[in-house]
Amino acid sequence: MRNVAVYIHWPFCLKLCPYCSFNKQRLPRSATTRFETETRLCNAIERDLASELTLLSQRNPSTHINISSLHFGGGTPSLMPPDWIQTILHRLQSTHDSISTAPNLEVALESSPSSLTLDNLHRFKQAGVTRVSIGIQSLRDGHLKFLGRDHSAESALESVRHALKVFNGERDVVSVDLMYGLPGQIVSEWEADVCKVLNVFDEAKTVGGGGRHFSAYQLTYEPGTPLWRDVKRQGILDQVVKPSDAAAEMYEAVLKICDATNSGMQQYEVSNFAQKGCESRHNLAYWRGWDYIGVGPGAHGRWSDHNTKTRYRSAKVAGVESYIEQCLVKGHGTQTLTEMTLHESAKELMVLGLRVKEGLDLDKLSELNFGNNVRDALDWDAVSRFADMGLLEFSDSGKSVLRPTSKGLAVIDVILSDILVSIKR
Repeated sequence: MRNVAVYIHWPFCLKLCPYCSFNKQRLPRSATTRFETETRLCNAIERDLASELTLLSQRNPSTHINISSLHFGGGTPSLMPPDWIQTILHRLQSTHDSISTAPNLEVALESSPSSLTLDNLHRFKQAGVTRVSIGIQSLRDGHLKFLGRDHSAESALESVRHALKVFNGERDVVSVDLMYGLPGQIVSEWEADVCKVLNVFDEAKTVGGGGRHFSAYQLTYEPGTPLWRDVKRQGILDQVVKPSDAAAEMYEAVLKICDATNSGMQQYEVSNFAQKGCESRHNLAYWRGWDYIGVGPGAHGRWSDHNTKTRYRSAKVAGVESYIEQCLVKGHGTQTLTEMTLHESAKELMVLGLRVKEGLDLDKLSELNFGNNVRDALDWDAVSRFADMGLLEFSDSGKSVLRPTSKGLAVIDVILSDILVSIKR
C-alpha cells in the first residue's frame, strides 16, 4: 500500500492581500457570472482529478493507493460551494478499484474569517470536512489593515468560536494562523495575541471536543507581490528582509507560551503546533516526502513513477480560464512536467524532512528515492559539527534517523544551507 495526498486549489478571493504570492484572483462580483465561473471550474477540476487518478493507478502497478488526506487550499476555498466536496470525495472513492480513501481521511479546508458563518461551517462539515484552518493573521486592527485583510480582530475571534462550536467531533480539528514580524509589531502584543487564541481554544472545551492546532508564520516579502513592490519603491527592501531581533524574540515567545500553558500545544514543525494527534496529516505528507497530486489552477504535485523509477514535479496551468479550456480540450490541466534528478530528489526530501521534529528516517527516504542512498547528499562533516553544537541529533546508534533539536529548528535554514552543500557539486 502506498500513501498519497491530494491537493485542490481554489483560486478565488473576495480581496487580494498584498503580501500573498499564491495563485489567486478576485471572485466575480456578479452573482450570475460567479455561479457560471464556479460551475465551469468545478467541472474542470473534476476532469483533471479523474485524469490524475488514472495516471496514479498506472504509475503504481500492483500497488494499492491509500488517499491519506484531501486538502482544499487557495485562494479562499471557504468561498466554494460546500456540497461540491461530496462530489470530490465520491471521485476519490469510486474512480479506480486500486485507489481508496483512508478510513480516517483528513479533509482540510483553508478559510478566511470573512467567509465563515455558522451556516456554511455546518454545511462544510456535513459535506465531509474534518479540519478547518482559519487565517486570522493578527488580532490587531491596524496590522490587519496593513495586511489588506477584510476582517476585524473581533470578527476573527468570532469565526474561531463558531468553528470550535461546529467542529467539535472526535476527528475534527480547528487550526488558526497568526503572523509575526509585522512592521511596528512589538513582542508584548504578539504574546497577548497568542495567549488570546489559546484562551479561546480553552474556553471551547465546555461546548465539545475536537482538536486544536496553531501556526505561527513570519511575514515574508515575496518578490513580485504588491507588498514587495511597495517596500522596494520606498527603498527599504534591504531593511525589511534582513533578520530581525524582534522577530526572533517573537518566535521564542511562542515556544515559551506553549510550554508554560496547559493548552497541550506541542511544536512538531518549525511554524506549527498541535495537540497530540492533531498534526496536519496533509502537510506531514509533504514533509515526509510522500507523493501528492495537485489539481486546480496553478496547483503543484510531486509523484513517483514506479515503472521508470523516476520522480517528477508537475504544475497546472495558472490562469482560471486557460485552465478550464485545457481541461475541456485535453482532459487535464497539466502545463509542465519536470523529471527530477536523484540529487534534486534527495535535496528536496532533506529540506522538507528536517523541518519537522521527527526528522529524517534516512533508510525510508532512500526507499522513496528508489533505493539510492540519500546519505550521499549530506556533508557529514557539517552534520557532525551541528551535532556537536546541539542543533542536530541522531535518535539511534545506527544513525538512521537524523533530526533537529529544539534549538536547531529555530535556525534550520542555516543548517540546511551547510549540510546540503554537496548537492551543488
